[in-house]
Amino acid sequence: MLAGRDALGWMLKMLAAPLLLAPVLNGLPAAAAAPTAETPLLETRPASDAEIKSFAAFRQQQLPETAALPASFSATRQRGNRQWQLQAALDAAPVHASALPMCIMQRRVFDYAARAAKDQRWNEQLPTQQLVWLHHKPQCDAPEASKPPVHPVRLLHVQPDMSTLTLLVNRSELLERARLLMAGNTACARLRARSFQLDAVSREPAGSPDAGMALLIFRSDIGAAAHITVRKSRTELTAWNVRCPAP
Repeated sequence: MLAGRDALGWMLKMLAAPLLLAPVLNGLPAAAAAPTAETPLLETRPASDAEIKSFAAFRQQQLPETAALPASFSATRQRGNRQWQLQAALDAAPVHASALPMCIMQRRVFDYAARAAKDQRWNEQLPTQQLVWLHHKPQCDAPEASKPPVHPVRLLHVQPDMSTLTLLVNRSELLERARLLMAGNTACARLRARSFQLDAVSREPAGSPDAGMALLIFRSDIGAAAHITVRKSRTELTAWNVRCPAP
């Protein structure tokens, strides 16, 4: 039997091995040209001192039990839109998935309404977000892992940890194969050469043509989304379908 690092390495190789490409008739190569310069769809800015103080006052009054949790802020707006969307997030301590190289963390997200009454400007999103990321050390709360990576993955559908891990391990290869599908999709073709980051793992909803299949939601370097449906047949994963919703 294998033990320690050898066992972990063998498991990750086995997870990444069973990957197939969905039938593609266009014959285009997976490699894509370098992306052209394009203005990001989302603009960002740091939270102002007044906004940070507003959230601190809200926490003190409404959420005193969260005093020890670190807060982070995100301010974004669609290109051409004058209205900023500000969010604050509180992250619980991450925990290690049982016997798997993956961390899981709960995040509470709060939306800011600048025009609301002073004591009603912050409202919590429900349900609480669950974030996951690969982590090969034994403890997620070690000093070097006290904060999640820049782009943790949101888990939008409850599923076994092993299923989530398999998708995380194979995400890069699934994306590269899905680029072939993008070439034949009018809405996705212009994004085929963009850089992408996995944003969320979900499931295709009931009533859709691909109901029940895993769904990987990627976000491009200009803020556009690509939804990749993944078909599983026994131990094989297939990049089955792709769509690129309008922002």
